[in-house]
Amino acid sequence: MKTDKITITDFSHTALSNADGVAVYTVVNNLLADGYTVVISFSGINAVSTSFLNSFIGSLVDQHGFNILTRVKIVDYTASIANFLKNYIAELKSVSSTLPE
Repeated sequence: MKTDKITITDFSHTALSNADGVAVYTVVNNLLADGYTVVISFSGINAVSTSFLNSFIGSLVDQHGFNILTRVKIVDYTASIANFLKNYIAELKSVSSTLPE
């Protein structure tokens, strides 16, 4: 499988707003549609927000299901971002499991 690496700061100055998340989502979703595994660098990003993650990761999961995350690798992150991502995904899975099909 092909792999491409992107850096969030190439598409957005921060990882805080919905608009930031949509910008990254659009690029990542297009690469996934083309069959790529995507490595996403958080280099230069010191904080993330739930708004950003909803528009980026939440949208990916809504469109493709949780298995899509096996094709998304996150690198160059701080310990606080790693913890935030871990908690966000756990909460997303928890909420998703309680929704009717």
